[in-house]
Amino acid sequence: MTREELQRLVDLIVGELTAATARPQSRCACHLVLDDCCPDRLRGVLDAGATRVGLHATGGAPAGVASMIDHTLLKPDATRAGIEELCREAAQFKFATVCVNPTWVALASRLLSGTGVKVCSVVGFPLGATTPDVKGYETRRAIFDGAREIDMVINVGALKSGDLRVVECDIEAVTGPCRDAGALSKVII
Repeated sequence: MTREELQRLVDLIVGELTAATARPQSRCACHLVLDDCCPDRLRGVLDAGATRVGLHATGGAPAGVASMIDHTLLKPDATRAGIEELCREAAQFKFATVCVNPTWVALASRLLSGTGVKVCSVVGFPLGATTPDVKGYETRRAIFDGAREIDMVINVGALKSGDLRVVECDIEAVTGPCRDAGALSKVII
């Protein structure tokens, strides 16, 4: 891949992210969750090869789809009661995971013990602009507290700058501890 092709790819990704965050959020009529919760709405995403989708915490989902959904509460003002409700919903609907900020991993792990619902946490959230050693520590700590999946926010600034070695180190700082612990890791751009 040439430097120009890489820059075009980065520009496309950043443009898509900007457009996605600028659109107004709507709720579906059937489950009152944000955006694409229903099987017919998800069909295109699943046909394209997705094995999981994210869903913000505010309701349920059809049973056939729930096991592919990460039920998420990543607000900075999330409360213990909010996390407890998130975990109750996840257990009830059999979501794949709950995705919570690192401070709530231990609680979510205790609440979901024995339910089959895994705990996912985020590293470098929301900006991705921390150093690889910090992301590595966040990863190890979240796994220690009970996370079985880690979502990391990539260093978009390094990617846009073409600093691919920095991006590689950033990703390895998270995927290494995940591999060692048998945890799943996902990169978010």
